[in-house]
Amino acid sequence: MAKCSHFQVTCETEQNSQALIDSQGKPWKQWPRQETKIRGIYVIKQDRLIIYVGRSKDIIHRLRSHCSGDKQAIDRHIGVTPAWRLSYNYVPDTDHSCSENCYLKYIAKLQGHWPEFNMQRGKRVPKQEKRQERLTRDKDTTCAIL
Repeated sequence: MAKCSHFQVTCETEQNSQALIDSQGKPWKQWPRQETKIRGIYVIKQDRLIIYVGRSKDIIHRLRSHCSGDKQAIDRHIGVTPAWRLSYNYVPDTDHSCSENCYLKYIAKLQGHWPEFNMQRGKRVPKQEKRQERLTRDKDTTCAIL
């Protein structure tokens, strides 16, 4: 796992992670009209809970590709989940001062568990049967954080 060694970067990453958790998020498929590419870290939320963290050189394009893709578990999940349950948010990071793994680490710590559709040290994403059980359990334990 990557480490953020510079103190200021660590503080910024933790603050940005908390802001991503606390935010309501932007409605799914309501993309901003941007002429320039937005580079940085993005999160996908379901029912206000972060289920995926990613990094992209063009966030809006990447989010759109999750809608039509089927290579990743998150893409397939988005395909079967009603749009009203999903939202997204992002933090620009033009100089790549901290890796996606640093954000994952902080979000997992602050949210109380690892985002469901991010792999953790090569482990596979949980099967659908376990997923619903975990979501129910996690909602009960994370309400205070959100």
